[in-house]
Amino acid sequence: KSGKKKKSPNEFYLENATTIAFLLLEILRTKKRTPGNTIQIDNVTVTLEVIQSPSVKKAPENSGDHLNALCKIKSVNLAFLHNQEQQPSFFQSLAVVLLKLYTRQESVPDWEAIRCGGELLFGGEEGGNNGAEFESDMLRALSILDNERESQFASRQKQRRHPLDSNTFSSIRNQYTTLPTSICRLLSDLIDAPSRTKTSFTSLNDVLNDLEQMVMKPDIFLHDSMLNDAKLDFGTKLYGRSEEVSQLLDIANDISSRRATGPFEIVSIGGCSGSGKSYLVRQVGQYLSSEGWIFIQGKFDRMRKSDAFSAVISPFESFCEMLQAMKSRGIQNDLDYCSHVSTIVLEALGHTGIDHLNRIMPSLHKIVDLESKFSNDIKDDTSGESDQGLIQTGDEALMSQRRCEYLMCAFVEAISGVGRPLLLFYDDIQWADASTLEFLRKLLKHLADHNKPRKNIMFVEAFRDNEADESDPIHRMISSIESYDSVNITKIKLGGFSKRSLNVILSFVLRLPRRITCPLSEVIHQKTMGNIFFVIEFMKTLESPENNILTYSLAKRRWVWDTDSVAIMSISDSVADLLVKKMLCIDKTVLKSLIIASCFGSQVNISVMELLNGMEGITNIVQKLDAAVDEGLLEKAGPLLMFAHDSIQQSVYELTPKNELIQLHVDIGLMLISKSGHASREMMEEIFASAVTHVNMSLLKCPDSDAAVEFTLSQHIVFAKLNLKAGKKAANGKSDFSLAQVHLKAGISFLSENSWEDQYDLTLQLFDEYANVLYVQHNFDELNTHVDIILENAKCIGDKIKAHELIISAMTMKGYIQEALDHAKSVLESLGFPFPPSVNSETVSGVMNSLSSISMAYTPDQLRTFPLMTDKVPLQAMKIMSAVHMHYSFSSPTLFQMLACQMVQLTHKHGLCVESAEAFANFGYCLNTVFRNYEAGNRMGKLSLVILDRFKAANRVAKVYFLVYGFLSVWKEPLQATIEGLRHGANTGLLEGDYNNAFFNKMTMCRQMLLAGYKLSELRSLLVRLCLDMMYDKSKKTTFAGFNSTLGDLYSVMSLTGEAEDEVFSIFGISHEENEKKLLEQYSATNNAPFIQIVYYHRLLKSFWFRNYEVALECCQKYVSFAQARKLRRVTDIVTGFFWGLSSLILSRRKKQRELVAKGEEIILSMQYWAKEGSTWNAENKAQLLEAEYHFAKGDSVKAKIAYEKSIQSAHEHKFIHEEALAYELFGIFCIEEGDLCKGNELVENARELYEQWGAKEKATLMFPL
Repeated sequence: KSGKKKKSPNEFYLENATTIAFLLLEILRTKKRTPGNTIQIDNVTVTLEVIQSPSVKKAPENSGDHLNALCKIKSVNLAFLHNQEQQPSFFQSLAVVLLKLYTRQESVPDWEAIRCGGELLFGGEEGGNNGAEFESDMLRALSILDNERESQFASRQKQRRHPLDSNTFSSIRNQYTTLPTSICRLLSDLIDAPSRTKTSFTSLNDVLNDLEQMVMKPDIFLHDSMLNDAKLDFGTKLYGRSEEVSQLLDIANDISSRRATGPFEIVSIGGCSGSGKSYLVRQVGQYLSSEGWIFIQGKFDRMRKSDAFSAVISPFESFCEMLQAMKSRGIQNDLDYCSHVSTIVLEALGHTGIDHLNRIMPSLHKIVDLESKFSNDIKDDTSGESDQGLIQTGDEALMSQRRCEYLMCAFVEAISGVGRPLLLFYDDIQWADASTLEFLRKLLKHLADHNKPRKNIMFVEAFRDNEADESDPIHRMISSIESYDSVNITKIKLGGFSKRSLNVILSFVLRLPRRITCPLSEVIHQKTMGNIFFVIEFMKTLESPENNILTYSLAKRRWVWDTDSVAIMSISDSVADLLVKKMLCIDKTVLKSLIIASCFGSQVNISVMELLNGMEGITNIVQKLDAAVDEGLLEKAGPLLMFAHDSIQQSVYELTPKNELIQLHVDIGLMLISKSGHASREMMEEIFASAVTHVNMSLLKCPDSDAAVEFTLSQHIVFAKLNLKAGKKAANGKSDFSLAQVHLKAGISFLSENSWEDQYDLTLQLFDEYANVLYVQHNFDELNTHVDIILENAKCIGDKIKAHELIISAMTMKGYIQEALDHAKSVLESLGFPFPPSVNSETVSGVMNSLSSISMAYTPDQLRTFPLMTDKVPLQAMKIMSAVHMHYSFSSPTLFQMLACQMVQLTHKHGLCVESAEAFANFGYCLNTVFRNYEAGNRMGKLSLVILDRFKAANRVAKVYFLVYGFLSVWKEPLQATIEGLRHGANTGLLEGDYNNAFFNKMTMCRQMLLAGYKLSELRSLLVRLCLDMMYDKSKKTTFAGFNSTLGDLYSVMSLTGEAEDEVFSIFGISHEENEKKLLEQYSATNNAPFIQIVYYHRLLKSFWFRNYEVALECCQKYVSFAQARKLRRVTDIVTGFFWGLSSLILSRRKKQRELVAKGEEIILSMQYWAKEGSTWNAENKAQLLEAEYHFAKGDSVKAKIAYEKSIQSAHEHKFIHEEALAYELFGIFCIEEGDLCKGNELVENARELYEQWGAKEKATLMFPL
């Protein structure tokens, strides 16, 4: 590789000679030694160093790797040393052979004499060695002696000038100064075999193992290049984890090779502290990065549990930084990738989504050019105040959290599908709080549900399994995700290294053969149980000057130790005590600096530490920490200082007595506040957040002391205000409600006992914001207690509204709808807007009549300049009404209509507010239902959109669009034209975190697509996607509202396409029958008619399309019977009415039930009215088909034929392919029954083809035979 040190010719020769020695000894070990036996070795290639001699012409320098020549060992005939392994002379003879090989004996052997005992041939394939100039040098590379030569060599050895003394190793070193230490050790241990020294060889396998290590890792075990470094260094090699590495790489290779779909790969790595979890993943990640992967990682911190969400964001901040670096390098492939990411992210999130996400992930602007695209539209709305000066409602806060979750999921989905595989790693996940783990669960579910990201990403988590039992949220998170068929979870358990693996590690570190390090490894394994971090620290302890048990001997050129001394050395049960002993030996100012740094957790910004210069009397604190870097206790990574391991940080932190730690944190916080003016603007936010966190430590109680940190009253107020600001920033700016809860609770704790009198505004703000957080986190028990305090101490009804709003929202979320409505009525009465004691339809109709003329007079231009509502009380009333309005549509349609009138009246009188958009839409809905005034209803819907646009209220889009395009436009405008409005409402709702209304938009969109005749294949995909999004937790079968209705829609579509219901069951684990049962249970529990209506609607679809008209008629009757209680019209009413009319008329003819004709006539009139006063586009073909069946039932064939033909033409022109097919089908049946079989079959064939085009394959098969 480039940059690697070039080896000398002598080093090449030594490596090749070692390879030859290993191969020949392997022959000795495996050969059945019988005289005259010849061993054939095929396909063994050895690289031999060419030793240049005067007779060989030197190759030019630019001729490439001219020092190497490829040779093949073709055959070796060994006729000596058979069955002599156990004799001492065997190893000495072997030493002689290897000595000859490594020293390149000065005199060339008498090869003819050697051939008498055995033959050794070297050459290329059939053609020799491809160069006669190499022949003499190759022959000099090796000589093998037979028994006779062995005795001759032994005799000569005695006559040498420097005979071997008692220290064999030193003698060899002195005699052969060019040999490396490893070879001298090998030879000396062979020669010393008879004397049985500690390191002498006892078996041929040991010799082979030594040679194998030299062959495989010559730089470590053969050459002397690293022996001059006498420092104990474990380096960066990943030891003993080949199986785990293979598991991870196999998964990665599977992902890289995918061309289509595949499971979402999750790897969960458990192990105790120091087992090497993090190092394993990082090493694999670095390798995959070189293969084109994107490797990003986040780490949770024991000291920063409250700020765990930042650890979730950090990998993606790194991703943005990584892309910025790619842009700077200017490599075209990288530039193309960055451009693609920017485009995909912008498409996925939109400008508004990027604006919101950029507040959470500030580096996002580095991959998306915010400034050039929409910087003028970005507003800094992180103060916690809405545009109208009111604290956001609980539902708005919940939406902001969901918006954050959705945007993060959409962002990860976008970057995962760009092209380069992504390895996402979270470390120390056991320190994540429950809410953060819940977010990770949602992220993993989102990725698992979407094909594109799941096939291109590997998620890895590492945690300390000894600190997390089976009930821990970590395991609950994984078990939840494991229930999805699209997920494949690999669980890896990292324990301590085995004795064998640990010996391999120590062999590498000490650069000694495994046979020599084996006794030491056994002792260390017994003391550390193979925990690698423990091993490293224990080894460093042995090396320390205080113990001096493990030392480097310059004379022996190796590490030496006394195994007995190691064995008797005491050791604690944990690595902590080892680290403490080590810390106490370093410079005191360095230790103090480390203690201060440890108060920040596993890492700290250098700029922050610079502000603490002078603390505890320490000057040049950063320089002191640099010394800790040199000691290996800290590591530098850009602007950060990080502890080399969590155990080091924990040990340093715990050096300070607990009763002093709190004061130290407070001192840090106070100094940061006092010096914050010296910080850069970019660092200001981080410094204040850190300062407040440290000061808040004063609120903790020390178990060993009753003493508390004393502050002045003004300091208490300042700290309360700082926590309020930090809490609002966390909640409203970053949607991090866990961190917000910590700060707001701390702020309340800093308040005095009389704060409701002395600091009323501050106290009310803190309590209101904290109540919001409790609501978002669904902590309803504490919320109830908390709002009681607010209601007891607030001075006026206006100050109590926030608490009341949260009570209503909490009741609604828990399913206590009637209680929520009752509470809302009492609050509205206290605000001066009481409900009438009794409301009847006539009263409501009168109010609506008077309001409609006023409201209909508004023009869009007038509403764009209409005065705004500024009075606080009406604003509060509008918010309360908005919170409960939709629930009245289920429980009391008349009160729903009355409330809509009241909101419109407030708008007329006090001006526009954002809730006015909803008021106008609901009022239009009432006009549509009560008076069947489709034009007025649609106009009110259009005006509501004008109001919505004026306030730029994106968080209201889903709610208002659902009303406008799901309940108003559908009665006046082409059905197909409503789809995009609903799609926009759904997408905007998701981006804004308004999940419920977003899902309602999508549900309604899918139903209207079915009614509009969209391709069933497209509709099926949308419904599957929607059901996946609405399933909150598959393992618990918890879902969002409307899931079961939507799943029923999916089963209905699949009945038309003919697909097996098992496919849906395999995804969601809920059968068609179980789903119906769930809907009926929901109706029984709530008495909400839509739950049972949708059951009969689904039964109606299946029975009608498959000509089971008796069942269809029964379903229509049941559906309408429950609709009487609602008096509000929906899109399913259109389908039900149409199919009821057709079923009634068909059965009246077939069963001779003439009384059904009257119902048909009634529905014809209703459909004709809709076609005339509402939407000709939507209703005309339906009315004409009903007329055709009516005339058929009455026996008027001429009029029936004309009506059939008009219905077919109208359906075709208005793009209702399914109803065109239905008209062909019924017309064909008419012709056949009239005796025109040819025309009838032709018409039915047309129907079959259209059903096929629609995607209703099962319905198409029903066409023939009739």
